[in-house]
Amino acid sequence: MEGLLIFAVVGGMSFVLFPYVFLPSQFLSVVYFFIALVLGLVLAFEFDFFIGLIAFWLVQVRAFKYMLQYIIFFFAGAVLPLDLFPGVLRTFADWLPFQYLAFFPIQIFMGKEENPLGGFFIALCWIIGLYLFSRFVLSRGIRKYEAVGY
Repeated sequence: MEGLLIFAVVGGMSFVLFPYVFLPSQFLSVVYFFIALVLGLVLAFEFDFFIGLIAFWLVQVRAFKYMLQYIIFFFAGAVLPLDLFPGVLRTFADWLPFQYLAFFPIQIFMGKEENPLGGFFIALCWIIGLYLFSRFVLSRGIRKYEAVGY
């Protein structure tokens, strides 16, 4: 249901804003943008999966999930561009992997990130690291598992 709602809102906004959005002039920028989108989607899945793993230790995880998602959206640059963050907050955001979800692909699309290969490498390292850490947490969670219900 959440995906359907997001699709409807983004679709409606896209219909209204379509005349004002232009594709990058260089084909390579479009390719880089789609690579960044794929890496961002994989990273977003890993974050959601990791948040879901918290359910092994908490009975009710929904409120915690939404709180973490808003923090992630904020540091991904989805609420406010990271360029507008004050110095210390921007430095903190640069150390986190969240910018690869929204800010980094947008920078590529707008042509502000001319050579994104370093960013791709860092995003890939985060993906591999989170995958390995999630496997570790999953194995610990399965040992702790308790069923709640009737």
